[in-house]
Amino acid sequence: MKVGIIGSGNMALSLINGFRTEKKNKIICSDIDIKKLNILKKISNIRTTNDNLEVVRNSEIIFLCVKPDMVKFVLKEIKQSLGLKKLLVSIAAGVKTSFIQNELNLKSKIIRTMPNLPCLVLAGVFGYRANKNCTSNDLRNFLNLVQTVGTAIKVPKESDFDYVTALSGSGPAFLGEFINAQLVLSLIHISEPTRQAEMSYAVFCLKK
Repeated sequence: MKVGIIGSGNMALSLINGFRTEKKNKIICSDIDIKKLNILKKISNIRTTNDNLEVVRNSEIIFLCVKPDMVKFVLKEIKQSLGLKKLLVSIAAGVKTSFIQNELNLKSKIIRTMPNLPCLVLAGVFGYRANKNCTSNDLRNFLNLVQTVGTAIKVPKESDFDYVTALSGSGPAFLGEFINAQLVLSLIHISEPTRQAEMSYAVFCLKK
């Protein structure tokens, strides 16, 4: 599969790590930050460029991994090269499918997603919703890719992304705060050694 990634932040890196587990995937990634591209160049079998259009031209499926405030600018840039046959996957939080579609074309193939932090260790949750222009083959290719970084969950309605963001996207942070509070409690009231308490909660969370 020819896979393009626009943007090279933490989530993009997690996608790359997952996609690379399938050797047949050919990955090209773009970013305006040369330092980030230099880091990616050290990863085997990854092409890098500072040209977003090069990514689109050389890909069948493109993952848009830029910050939400940059989405409109990038969409305007790649609109002509994207056409109607290529599949665009957005991970931009809060950016609706309708917005992307209006910026591109009403017949564009778009999948809106909401991945979470554990994707960084290939154990995340990937909420997704495809628009009506996506074919069964598009979905199959998309799922084959994202399931390398975690579990893909179909989101029934666009408005449900608010819940996915709260539960799945923010869930790891809530869990982290809970664990930290319990560690403080164990230190104050139980006098359990910090390292021992950390190990106890680590085992508990992993088993859950």
